[in-house]
Amino acid sequence: MAFKFQSVHKIGLVVTVALALLVWGMGYLKGDDIFIREDYFKASFANVQGLTNSSPVLVNGKKIGQVRGIAFEEGELGQLMVAFSVEDRYRIPKGTVVLLQSTDLLGTKALVLEIGSDTGYVAAGEKLPSRVEQDMVASLTSKVDPIVAKADSILLGVDTLLRSLNLLLGAPNQELIAQGLASVAVVLKSLEGTSAKLDQVVEQTGRGIPTIVDNLSATSESVKNLADSLSQANIAQAVATAQRTLDELNQTLELLNQGQGSAGMLLHDPSLYQNLDSTAHHLARLLEDMKANPGRYVQISVFGGKDD
Repeated sequence: MAFKFQSVHKIGLVVTVALALLVWGMGYLKGDDIFIREDYFKASFANVQGLTNSSPVLVNGKKIGQVRGIAFEEGELGQLMVAFSVEDRYRIPKGTVVLLQSTDLLGTKALVLEIGSDTGYVAAGEKLPSRVEQDMVASLTSKVDPIVAKADSILLGVDTLLRSLNLLLGAPNQELIAQGLASVAVVLKSLEGTSAKLDQVVEQTGRGIPTIVDNLSATSESVKNLADSLSQANIAQAVATAQRTLDELNQTLELLNQGQGSAGMLLHDPSLYQNLDSTAHHLARLLEDMKANPGRYVQISVFGGKDD
Protein backbone atom coordinates (compact mmCIF):
# COMPACT_ATOMS: atom_id res chain seq x y z
CA MET A 1 0.00 0.00 0.00
CA ALA A 2 2.86 2.36 0.77
CA PHE A 3 4.35 1.62 -2.61
CA LYS A 4 1.14 2.62 -4.41
CA PHE A 5 0.91 5.88 -2.45
CA GLN A 6 4.42 6.90 -3.46
CA SER A 7 3.71 6.19 -7.13
CA VAL A 8 0.57 8.34 -7.12
CA HIS A 9 2.46 11.26 -5.65
CA LYS A 10 5.18 10.96 -8.23
CA ILE A 11 2.63 10.88 -11.06
CA GLY A 12 0.82 13.92 -9.62
CA LEU A 13 4.07 15.84 -9.25
CA VAL A 14 5.09 15.10 -12.82
CA VAL A 15 1.68 16.13 -14.15
CA THR A 16 1.76 19.34 -12.12
CA VAL A 17 5.21 20.23 -13.38
CA ALA A 18 4.18 19.43 -16.95
CA LEU A 19 1.07 21.60 -16.71
CA ALA A 20 3.12 24.45 -15.24
CA LEU A 21 5.66 24.17 -18.05
CA LEU A 22 2.83 24.07 -20.61
CA VAL A 23 1.20 27.19 -19.19
CA TRP A 24 4.53 28.98 -19.00
CA GLY A 25 5.45 27.96 -22.56
CA MET A 26 2.13 29.13 -23.99
CA GLY A 27 2.45 32.40 -22.16
CA TYR A 28 6.03 32.79 -23.35
CA LEU A 29 4.94 32.20 -26.93
CA LYS A 30 2.32 34.92 -26.48
CA GLY A 31 4.95 37.27 -25.12
CA ASP A 32 4.20 36.78 -21.44
CA ASP A 33 7.09 36.10 -19.17
CA ILE A 34 6.24 35.47 -15.54
CA PHE A 35 9.82 36.28 -14.55
CA ILE A 36 9.69 39.87 -15.93
CA ARG A 37 8.00 42.68 -14.00
CA GLU A 38 5.97 45.18 -16.02
CA ASP A 39 4.32 48.59 -15.62
CA TYR A 40 0.93 49.27 -17.16
CA PHE A 41 -0.19 52.36 -19.11
CA LYS A 42 -3.25 53.43 -21.10
CA ALA A 43 -3.99 55.17 -24.41
CA SER A 44 -7.30 56.05 -26.10
CA PHE A 45 -8.20 55.60 -29.79
CA ALA A 46 -11.37 56.13 -31.80
CA ASN A 47 -10.54 53.08 -33.94
CA VAL A 48 -7.94 50.44 -33.12
CA GLN A 49 -7.91 49.20 -36.77
CA GLY A 50 -7.38 45.54 -35.91
CA LEU A 51 -5.08 45.98 -32.91
CA THR A 52 -5.37 42.91 -30.67
CA ASN A 53 -4.19 41.67 -27.31
CA SER A 54 -0.52 40.69 -27.34
CA SER A 55 0.21 43.18 -30.16
CA PRO A 56 3.73 44.52 -29.57
CA VAL A 57 4.72 47.86 -28.08
CA LEU A 58 7.79 49.13 -29.96
CA VAL A 59 10.44 51.81 -29.52
CA ASN A 60 12.76 52.29 -32.50
CA GLY A 61 11.72 48.85 -33.75
CA LYS A 62 12.49 47.02 -30.46
CA LYS A 63 9.70 45.35 -28.49
CA ILE A 64 9.53 46.58 -24.90
CA GLY A 65 6.00 45.48 -24.04
CA GLN A 66 2.63 44.37 -25.41
CA VAL A 67 -1.07 45.16 -25.47
CA ARG A 68 -2.90 43.72 -22.48
CA GLY A 69 -6.52 44.69 -23.10
CA ILE A 70 -8.87 46.71 -25.32
CA ALA A 71 -12.25 47.92 -24.07
CA PHE A 72 -14.68 50.78 -24.54
CA GLU A 73 -14.26 53.60 -22.08
CA GLU A 74 -16.69 53.34 -19.16
CA GLY A 75 -18.64 50.61 -20.94
CA GLU A 76 -20.02 52.91 -23.66
CA LEU A 77 -19.63 52.53 -27.39
CA GLY A 78 -17.21 55.23 -28.50
CA GLN A 79 -13.57 55.74 -27.61
CA LEU A 80 -11.57 52.56 -27.06
CA MET A 81 -9.19 52.36 -24.14
CA VAL A 82 -6.07 50.30 -24.83
CA ALA A 83 -4.09 49.00 -21.87
CA PHE A 84 -0.49 48.02 -22.54
CA SER A 85 2.46 46.95 -20.47
CA VAL A 86 6.11 47.99 -20.60
CA GLU A 87 8.98 46.22 -18.88
CA ASP A 88 9.69 48.05 -15.66
CA ARG A 89 13.36 48.48 -16.53
CA TYR A 90 12.31 51.02 -19.19
CA ARG A 91 11.11 54.43 -18.01
CA ILE A 92 8.89 56.50 -20.31
CA PRO A 93 9.72 60.26 -20.46
CA LYS A 94 6.90 62.77 -20.25
CA GLY A 95 5.66 64.08 -23.59
CA THR A 96 5.78 60.59 -25.13
CA VAL A 97 3.01 59.92 -27.69
CA VAL A 98 1.52 56.46 -28.41
CA LEU A 99 1.20 55.88 -32.16
CA LEU A 100 -1.04 53.23 -33.72
CA GLN A 101 0.92 52.07 -36.78
CA SER A 102 1.14 49.27 -39.31
CA THR A 103 4.35 47.26 -39.07
CA ASP A 104 4.15 45.63 -42.53
CA LEU A 105 2.29 45.72 -45.83
CA LEU A 106 -0.27 43.23 -44.51
CA GLY A 107 -1.50 45.82 -42.01
CA THR A 108 -0.31 44.17 -38.79
CA LYS A 109 -0.85 46.76 -36.07
CA ALA A 110 1.41 47.73 -33.19
CA LEU A 111 1.79 50.50 -30.66
CA VAL A 112 4.88 52.63 -31.30
CA LEU A 113 6.14 55.00 -28.61
CA GLU A 114 7.30 58.37 -29.92
CA ILE A 115 9.61 59.33 -27.07
CA GLY A 116 9.13 62.85 -25.71
CA SER A 117 11.77 65.32 -24.56
CA ASP A 118 10.07 66.72 -21.44
CA THR A 119 11.71 66.36 -18.05
CA GLY A 120 10.44 63.69 -15.72
CA TYR A 121 8.88 60.31 -16.36
CA VAL A 122 5.32 59.00 -16.75
CA ALA A 123 4.01 57.16 -13.67
CA ALA A 124 2.62 53.65 -14.02
CA GLY A 125 -1.12 53.61 -14.76
CA GLU A 126 -1.20 57.05 -16.42
CA LYS A 127 -2.91 57.73 -19.73
CA LEU A 128 -0.59 58.81 -22.56
CA PRO A 129 -1.55 60.99 -25.55
CA SER A 130 -2.16 58.99 -28.71
CA ARG A 131 -2.34 59.37 -32.48
CA VAL A 132 -3.25 57.10 -35.40
CA GLU A 133 -0.60 56.99 -38.15
CA GLN A 134 -1.44 56.26 -41.78
CA ASP A 135 -0.62 52.67 -42.69
CA MET A 136 1.90 51.72 -45.35
CA VAL A 137 -0.65 50.84 -48.00
CA ALA A 138 -2.53 54.11 -47.54
CA SER A 139 0.76 56.03 -47.53
CA LEU A 140 1.89 54.35 -50.74
CA THR A 141 -1.52 54.93 -52.26
CA SER A 142 -1.43 58.63 -51.39
CA LYS A 143 1.99 58.89 -53.06
CA VAL A 144 1.08 56.80 -56.09
CA ASP A 145 -2.27 58.50 -56.78
CA PRO A 146 -0.70 61.81 -57.95
CA ILE A 147 1.68 59.87 -60.21
CA VAL A 148 -1.23 57.92 -61.71
CA ALA A 149 -3.19 61.14 -62.21
CA LYS A 150 -0.16 62.72 -63.92
CA ALA A 151 0.28 59.66 -66.15
CA ASP A 152 -3.42 59.81 -67.09
CA SER A 153 -2.99 63.48 -68.01
CA ILE A 154 0.08 62.68 -70.14
CA LEU A 155 -1.72 59.84 -71.89
CA LEU A 156 -4.67 62.13 -72.59
CA GLY A 157 -2.29 64.70 -74.09
CA VAL A 158 -0.61 62.04 -76.24
CA ASP A 159 -3.99 60.82 -77.43
CA THR A 160 -4.99 64.37 -78.37
CA LEU A 161 -1.68 64.85 -80.20
CA LEU A 162 -2.15 61.61 -82.16
CA ARG A 163 -5.68 62.63 -83.13
CA SER A 164 -4.39 65.99 -84.33
CA LEU A 165 -1.65 64.30 -86.37
CA ASN A 166 -4.20 61.99 -87.94
CA LEU A 167 -6.34 64.95 -88.95
CA LEU A 168 -3.29 66.83 -90.22
CA LEU A 169 -1.97 63.93 -92.28
CA GLY A 170 -5.37 62.90 -93.57
CA ALA A 171 -6.36 62.80 -97.25
CA PRO A 172 -7.85 66.35 -97.37
CA ASN A 173 -4.55 67.87 -96.30
CA GLN A 174 -2.15 65.74 -98.33
CA GLU A 175 -2.25 68.14 -101.30
CA LEU A 176 -1.55 71.10 -99.00
CA ILE A 177 1.34 69.22 -97.41
CA ALA A 178 2.79 68.46 -100.86
CA GLN A 179 2.53 72.14 -101.83
CA GLY A 180 4.19 73.11 -98.57
CA LEU A 181 7.06 70.68 -99.17
CA ALA A 182 7.49 72.09 -102.68
CA SER A 183 7.64 75.61 -101.28
CA VAL A 184 10.24 74.49 -98.79
CA ALA A 185 12.31 73.01 -101.63
CA VAL A 186 12.11 76.35 -103.51
CA VAL A 187 13.22 78.22 -100.41
CA LEU A 188 16.13 75.84 -99.90
CA LYS A 189 17.15 76.31 -103.55
CA SER A 190 17.05 80.08 -103.11
CA LEU A 191 19.14 79.80 -99.95
CA GLU A 192 21.66 77.71 -101.85
CA GLY A 193 22.00 80.46 -104.50
CA THR A 194 22.32 83.13 -101.85
CA SER A 195 25.01 81.11 -100.13
CA ALA A 196 26.95 80.86 -103.39
CA LYS A 197 26.77 84.65 -103.86
CA LEU A 198 27.95 85.17 -100.31
CA ASP A 199 30.91 82.88 -101.01
CA GLN A 200 31.81 85.02 -104.02
CA VAL A 201 31.56 88.23 -102.01
CA VAL A 202 33.74 86.75 -99.26
CA GLU A 203 36.28 85.60 -101.85
CA GLN A 204 36.45 89.06 -103.50
CA THR A 205 36.73 90.72 -100.13
CA GLY A 206 39.49 88.33 -99.20
CA ARG A 207 41.48 89.40 -102.25
CA GLY A 208 41.39 93.05 -101.11
CA ILE A 209 42.40 92.29 -97.56
CA PRO A 210 46.18 92.15 -98.29
CA THR A 211 46.00 95.66 -99.83
CA ILE A 212 44.17 96.96 -96.77
CA VAL A 213 46.76 95.35 -94.53
CA ASP A 214 49.59 96.97 -96.55
CA ASN A 215 47.93 100.40 -96.28
CA LEU A 216 47.55 99.95 -92.56
CA SER A 217 51.19 98.95 -92.31
CA ALA A 218 52.27 102.06 -94.24
CA THR A 219 50.11 104.29 -92.06
CA SER A 220 51.53 102.69 -88.95
CA GLU A 221 55.06 103.27 -90.24
CA SER A 222 54.29 106.96 -90.92
CA VAL A 223 52.90 107.40 -87.44
CA LYS A 224 56.00 105.73 -86.04
CA ASN A 225 58.28 108.05 -88.03
CA LEU A 226 56.32 111.08 -86.80
CA ALA A 227 56.66 109.90 -83.25
CA ASP A 228 60.42 109.40 -83.74
CA SER A 229 60.73 112.93 -85.18
CA LEU A 230 58.87 114.40 -82.24
CA SER A 231 61.03 112.47 -79.82
CA GLN A 232 64.20 113.73 -81.52
CA ALA A 233 63.05 117.38 -81.61
CA ASN A 234 64.49 119.79 -79.01
CA ILE A 235 61.20 120.19 -77.22
CA ALA A 236 62.89 121.15 -73.96
CA GLN A 237 64.59 124.18 -75.59
CA ALA A 238 61.32 125.32 -77.20
CA VAL A 239 59.56 125.06 -73.85
CA ALA A 240 62.35 127.03 -72.15
CA THR A 241 62.13 129.81 -74.79
CA ALA A 242 58.38 130.01 -74.39
CA GLN A 243 58.83 130.23 -70.61
CA ARG A 244 61.31 133.11 -70.94
CA THR A 245 58.90 134.95 -73.24
CA LEU A 246 56.12 134.55 -70.71
CA ASP A 247 58.38 135.78 -67.91
CA GLU A 248 59.31 138.92 -69.91
CA LEU A 249 55.66 139.55 -70.71
CA ASN A 250 54.83 139.24 -67.03
CA GLN A 251 57.58 141.75 -66.15
CA THR A 252 56.24 144.21 -68.74
CA LEU A 253 52.72 143.88 -67.40
CA GLU A 254 54.03 144.36 -63.89
CA LEU A 255 55.81 147.64 -64.95
CA LEU A 256 52.60 148.84 -66.60
CA ASN A 257 50.66 148.09 -63.43
CA GLN A 258 53.27 150.06 -61.39
CA GLY A 259 52.95 153.10 -63.69
CA GLN A 260 56.52 153.03 -64.94
CA GLY A 261 57.33 154.23 -68.47
CA SER A 262 55.16 156.26 -70.86
CA ALA A 263 52.61 153.52 -71.26
CA GLY A 264 52.43 153.07 -67.49
CA MET A 265 52.01 156.81 -66.92
CA LEU A 266 49.36 156.92 -69.60
CA LEU A 267 47.48 154.14 -67.82
CA HIS A 268 47.88 155.54 -64.27
CA ASP A 269 48.31 159.42 -64.58
CA PRO A 270 44.90 161.07 -65.03
CA SER A 271 46.39 164.48 -65.79
CA LEU A 272 48.39 163.14 -68.74
CA TYR A 273 45.27 161.53 -70.08
CA GLN A 274 43.30 164.78 -69.62
CA ASN A 275 46.03 166.84 -71.40
CA LEU A 276 46.09 164.45 -74.30
CA ASP A 277 42.30 164.55 -74.45
CA SER A 278 42.29 168.40 -74.36
CA THR A 279 44.99 168.57 -77.07
CA ALA A 280 43.03 166.22 -79.27
CA HIS A 281 39.91 168.32 -78.71
CA HIS A 282 41.65 171.60 -79.67
CA LEU A 283 43.26 169.92 -82.66
CA ALA A 284 39.86 168.76 -83.84
CA ARG A 285 38.43 172.30 -83.48
CA LEU A 286 41.42 173.70 -85.37
CA LEU A 287 40.90 171.27 -88.23
CA GLU A 288 37.20 172.13 -88.36
CA ASP A 289 38.02 175.88 -88.45
CA MET A 290 40.62 175.33 -91.19
CA LYS A 291 38.00 173.53 -93.23
CA ALA A 292 35.47 176.30 -92.64
CA ASN A 293 37.84 179.30 -93.09
CA PRO A 294 40.86 178.24 -95.11
CA GLY A 295 41.59 181.86 -96.07
CA ARG A 296 42.64 182.67 -92.58
CA TYR A 297 45.52 180.28 -92.77
CA VAL A 298 46.47 180.11 -96.48
CA GLN A 299 46.77 183.27 -98.73
CA ILE A 300 46.83 182.71 -102.48
CA SER A 301 47.88 185.59 -104.83
CA VAL A 302 47.24 185.25 -108.53
CA PHE A 303 49.54 188.13 -109.50
CA GLY A 304 52.30 187.40 -107.01
CA GLY A 305 51.42 189.45 -103.97
CA LYS A 306 53.66 190.52 -101.20
CA ASP A 307 55.20 187.84 -99.12
CA ASP A 308 54.43 188.24 -95.42
